[in-house]
Amino acid sequence: MKLAVVFGFCTLLLGPNLLWLNWSTVRVENRGSQSIEEAILFVCEQRVNLGSLAPGASRFRFLPKCGDDSLEIRASQHSTNCTIYVEGEMYHVRAWFTSSTMGDCIYGGSPPLTPLLLAELL
Repeated sequence: MKLAVVFGFCTLLLGPNLLWLNWSTVRVENRGSQSIEEAILFVCEQRVNLGSLAPGASRFRFLPKCGDDSLEIRASQHSTNCTIYVEGEMYHVRAWFTSSTMGDCIYGGSPPLTPLLLAELL
């Protein structure tokens, strides 16, 4: 019985990571002291609206699948320093704004060193 519970718990925690490994993701945070209006991602020749981000707020998104491309974050029409290479799967990016015209991004890690999906969603 204990083995079945442990197996079920591991499946519940690790199962979603199969989906996680099949997609690229981004978490965008507002690390500044002012709201960011019209936070936007540009990826795979698509515009992905994130809406406004209050100070301390963040948004998590699965990226569209399109192969090799770059990811860029903007606030309204203001570009930031965040332009980073991504592919359709297994690229997990952390991006942030420090103001409406400044921001940056880094890779969040590649498997097996990437954070678990459940940790990213919470």
